[in-house]
Amino acid sequence: MSETKAEKDEEEDSKDPSLAEGDGASSSVAELRRKAQEHTAALWQLAQSVQQQQQHGVVADAQVKKEEKAVVKKEMEEVEDQISDSAKND
Repeated sequence: MSETKAEKDEEEDSKDPSLAEGDGASSSVAELRRKAQEHTAALWQLAQSVQQQQQHGVVADAQVKKEEKAVVKKEMEEVEDQISDSAKND
């Protein structure tokens, strides 16, 4: 199984003497990474929500167009019937 980016970063940080335990930098880096992961997750969730809304909008638009087409077709049939009836009466 391959390492995630966060796991690789943590491993590199553990080898970095400037980020040794006790100086606070290690916990700051870990906290920044945690926050970045939370923000990434929130952005991912938002992107999925937007995509779902767009898909729903496309489906809704298609349904409206289908209904409009049915109405127009019915109106055309009525006009054709009227023309046909008018031609019979002449």
